[in-house]
Amino acid sequence: FPAWQCPAGSYHVNAEHVIIELLDEENRPVKPGELGRVVATTLENYLAPLIRYDLNDYALALEGACSCGRTLPVIGRVVGRSINLFRLRDGRIFLPWRLYDHLHGLDNVRQLQLVQRALDHFIVRYVRDEPLAPEVEASIRKNIADSLGGEVTIELDKVDEIARTKRGKFMAALCEIAPQES
Repeated sequence: FPAWQCPAGSYHVNAEHVIIELLDEENRPVKPGELGRVVATTLENYLAPLIRYDLNDYALALEGACSCGRTLPVIGRVVGRSINLFRLRDGRIFLPWRLYDHLHGLDNVRQLQLVQRALDHFIVRYVRDEPLAPEVEASIRKNIADSLGGEVTIELDKVDEIARTKRGKFMAALCEIAPQES
């Protein structure tokens, strides 16, 4: 990533080497406090420069200087890769980690994964010896649907194992819709 985190928590952009932009889905700069796609332009690679290269990461735009005193440009926390963020019908990006609040306290669940299949279709995959009680499933469906703005399908899928990526990474949240669908 073309920035580094200081002890104050901001990410300082290596402005001597790269220009970082945080853009919305229409390629406009986002306002402070908003999430934006991280787009980079390299300043030193003359043979094969990267110009407005989309890193597939999302970060929070900040305004002003960092409290640590360094004067490099700053961005806020990097919230995730586009493949791990959900999209809502109104075009907003939704951080799926907030949905895990509705899943804490489930007994004997060894793995959980949240998946978005469409703008209005979500799956909770879980690894557990026994199926969830119907009232627990109903509660999960209601709470997640409420968090996502209602009018969505929440499917619970008990599986034997949740596969890792080819590189061995576990994806706790996965968006399976193409960016142009959002």
